[in-house]
Amino acid sequence: MSSLKNKVALITGVSRRKSIGFGIADKLALSGATLFLHSFSKYDRMMSLQVANNELELIHEDLSKYNIQIEQHEADFNNPDSPSQLIEAAVNRFHHIDILIINHTYDSLKSIYDLTAREIDLHLAINVRASLLLIKEYINQHDGRKGGRIILLTSGHILHHRMMNLPILHQKVRYIN
Repeated sequence: MSSLKNKVALITGVSRRKSIGFGIADKLALSGATLFLHSFSKYDRMMSLQVANNELELIHEDLSKYNIQIEQHEADFNNPDSPSQLIEAAVNRFHHIDILIINHTYDSLKSIYDLTAREIDLHLAINVRASLLLIKEYINQHDGRKGGRIILLTSGHILHHRMMNLPILHQKVRYIN
């Protein structure tokens, strides 16, 4: 990976060390990027994911070995103001964002049989609305310098047993197509 020194990357969904988001952050940090990390620890607890009580501190500690600048910001993307507040916080701290990596997701692990209007609304708000608003705000703050990137991540849910999880499957297929 080429040097990302003097580049600022905002990565959403970085609240666990055993995650795709942390892996991305680690690789960017290794390349010298300044990191502004989004997390939402309440989601990890709600999903009963095994994380340390001080997981965000451990993330910061692990990435600090690269001697880069790191900022972590908690935000609930169910709040429609959170994407703009997150971008604003990153710009206030580092003056611009070069790279936006949208890695977060809301997945309730519900099947089609348990689907409710509230679940659909949560999936759309967090996975679609927040992502689009982050992109909009990123574009608005971008000053035209070379090297700007937007990366949206998805996963292989359509390839395995999670096929009955219709809300997440629908969101993933929309991004793929």
